[in-house]
Amino acid sequence: PEELRSLVDEAAKNITRTAIKPLGEHAALPVLLTHKAVGDLFEQLVLPNLETRSLLDKTGAWSLEDCGSVLIPALTIEDNPHLKDSPFSAVFDFEGSPTQPVQLLKSGVLLHPLMTSALLAEVESTYPDRQGQFHLTGHADGPVSTSHTNLFIRLEIPSLPDLRKASYVQIQNLTGMSVDPLTGQFA
Repeated sequence: PEELRSLVDEAAKNITRTAIKPLGEHAALPVLLTHKAVGDLFEQLVLPNLETRSLLDKTGAWSLEDCGSVLIPALTIEDNPHLKDSPFSAVFDFEGSPTQPVQLLKSGVLLHPLMTSALLAEVESTYPDRQGQFHLTGHADGPVSTSHTNLFIRLEIPSLPDLRKASYVQIQNLTGMSVDPLTGQFA
């Protein structure tokens, strides 16, 4: 047994050991997410649901019919493929279409998903009443798929009070998480 303990201790010397304890009387503590954890949730829960294919097929949380509706209050998302000195900036996309800045959401309202020429044609044939509402964005990375270039995300929420003397549970990141993009449930 001592040899085994020694072997485990040697193998685990780079692992931080922590004890898991029930919260007890502190179970009502607020849970705060760091910017990294919020970014992880945003990448897993919001962006996949804003893809034009998901909006068209209604396979995500929202559909193209939600354009003009508030999806996530206080959230603004912009993509700027012309950001100076960014390695992701591009003048043209995969299709050879000129790129342009796009505001996907403004104050939570879905304005304009990213479009390839094939997706734009499909949107206009599926929703003839929306003809001319959307335009080619120049974000194609394949015939029917788009990709973000330089994404800017703003969440307009009040600042937190001074937390130096407060008690709370802080989530640093969500490594190893699983997320259901339809329900928003995450672990």
